[in-house]
Amino acid sequence: PQGTLYGASSLGGVIKYVTKQPSLTRTEANISEEFEGVDHGDFGGKVRASASTPLTDELAVRVSGYYRWIPGYIDDVGIGGEDANRGFDWGLRGTALWKPASNLTINLNAMEQQSRQNGYDVVDLSASPPYQPLYGPLGQLRYTQEFLSYKTSLYSAAITYEQPYGTFLSASSYNSIRPTQAL
Repeated sequence: PQGTLYGASSLGGVIKYVTKQPSLTRTEANISEEFEGVDHGDFGGKVRASASTPLTDELAVRVSGYYRWIPGYIDDVGIGGEDANRGFDWGLRGTALWKPASNLTINLNAMEQQSRQNGYDVVDLSASPPYQPLYGPLGQLRYTQEFLSYKTSLYSAAITYEQPYGTFLSASSYNSIRPTQAL
């Protein structure tokens, strides 16, 4: 049962993802890019990079990061201007793997991520049927700035100690999500 595996608060379901770990035996680096376009809007894309390397026979590190610019397609005839709902995301992650003995592994992780959308994906409609757009097919009128931003931090540590009669695992984590919103 997932409540036994992942705790009592996971009764509604769990999404588990496993990130790539550093290698104690090889060095690697990757970079990738993506581009996108939105009809009636702007262009966007993403750049990602990662690197992993052993520092000693017992210690390895891995760092990765990305930056994504999100294209907008809603035009604000007020203060937001063209493509008012554009935004960005960025994230950094670092992992350290220390294996001081063949049966002991210590894994430390840190992640920071921030997302911001400069305006909402909302089209202003007339108040009565047939509810037609007031400022063009993808338009709105705002008198103040709208945005939604949040920053996420996640830190974790896992210590695994293997013995012939079983494996001991100590796992701890801390996370913080700090939202900011303007209406």
